[in-house]
Amino acid sequence: MKKLMMIVGLTFGLMAGGNISPVVPVDNSVTNPEFTPYFGTGSAYAVDAKDYYGLVLAGIEYKGFIGIEGRYYTQFDKYGDVLGIYIKPKYTFNNGVGVYGLLGGERTYLKNITVDSWAAGGGVEYKNFFVDGVYNDKFDDTKVVVGYRIRF
Repeated sequence: MKKLMMIVGLTFGLMAGGNISPVVPVDNSVTNPEFTPYFGTGSAYAVDAKDYYGLVLAGIEYKGFIGIEGRYYTQFDKYGDVLGIYIKPKYTFNNGVGVYGLLGGERTYLKNITVDSWAAGGGVEYKNFFVDGVYNDKFDDTKVVVGYRIRF
């Protein structure tokens, strides 16, 4: 039985021909660029302070897994603008949903003083829409952010 299987296998193997196409390397720089810059906008709500903010952000991602992001929160007519910079590790699932963390520093501009603090948070994104929360250690407050990013 083994000899019969070997003969059948070799026969069909020889009938298949010997034309094997060479392996062509794939250029990932088109489908997965190393650096992806983006900018975005959104609105934020400081939970304990009960304040609303407008948000402008800009950043750059490296291979879609880690990035640096800068954010500017403003209340437009009040004092309390916040400028922050964060390191952003990220993981994107096959269905387009991504999760990320934020760890960095913030500077809050009050009427007569500035306050420097650490901030940490995390969020979820789907395509270009995102929802996240950022906790500020000096003010013991969390900003909940909803926004939209445009990637280049």
